[in-house]
Amino acid sequence: AASASFFAHPDAVFCLDASQSHIVTGCADASVRLWDLRQRACLADFVAHRKKWDEGVTALAIHPTISMFASAGADGIVKVF
Repeated sequence: AASASFFAHPDAVFCLDASQSHIVTGCADASVRLWDLRQRACLADFVAHRKKWDEGVTALAIHPTISMFASAGADGIVKVF
């Protein structure tokens, strides 16, 4: 299997989850990004949470069919996209 790396966020990446073709990343700056692994491109960027104690997004889960994903943040909020 081939490996790849790319600049995902301007701050620390706290969490990620992946399906066969997509990855979702969560950052200390409270943003969530959805990536297409084949194109290595960001499909969407969400300001999903509010920073709290220098933490932002703390957990992510992606549905295998990429029909939805969820994020949890240090602000105590869970969001479903």
